[in-house]
Amino acid sequence: MFLHAALTPPSEVLEAVGLAVQAAQPPDVPVPQPPPPRRGAFERLSGRHVQVAEPRTEPVSVFELVPANRLCLSIAGFGSVTMGDAIRVAETLKEEAEQWATPTVHVAGAALHEASGRRSIVLTLDGEVAELQSVARAVTQCVQRRGFRFDRRVFQPHLEVATIAAAATPSQVMSFLNALEGFQGPPWAIDHLSLLKRSFDTAAIDSMEYLRIPLGRH
Repeated sequence: MFLHAALTPPSEVLEAVGLAVQAAQPPDVPVPQPPPPRRGAFERLSGRHVQVAEPRTEPVSVFELVPANRLCLSIAGFGSVTMGDAIRVAETLKEEAEQWATPTVHVAGAALHEASGRRSIVLTLDGEVAELQSVARAVTQCVQRRGFRFDRRVFQPHLEVATIAAAATPSQVMSFLNALEGFQGPPWAIDHLSLLKRSFDTAAIDSMEYLRIPLGRH
């Protein structure tokens, strides 16, 4: 299975974010489709009547919304692991997680994010963001000390809610961002770390929670 560590929002945050994003998404834009093929030489010479279809326009969405069950703050991916490796990663993190902070944050506005030629709409966070980043660093430092391999992505304290197609115009992107500018989400008390797993089946794109590790002392 594939394993990664992430911070997952509670249901009330997911619900508020989902409603706000759906309301803010600009409507689909009608896009002209390619014209029908021209009559061939045989039809022209024979005088046969060929009915030519009228040009069509179809609504095309330039934003793909991220499903609620994929919204999370990803910290580290461990790639393909055995069940034994997953257990060792979990035990390692549980040993130190009670020493980490339990910050409270909330969604506050939106921004355009660009990385590796990929553009997306993200919701930014406010509140105890510095403490949140310290939790992310603690996770990677913990597994690094124990010799586990993981991807060294830079932790991004935001929620990606939509990807942007190349056909999107600047005005469409700005419309989406402006509609989310004043959005304030409910408080999100980050009190656990989630280990998410995905099967080796390449058709499976959704992850399931393998283990929930409490943060701080309880």
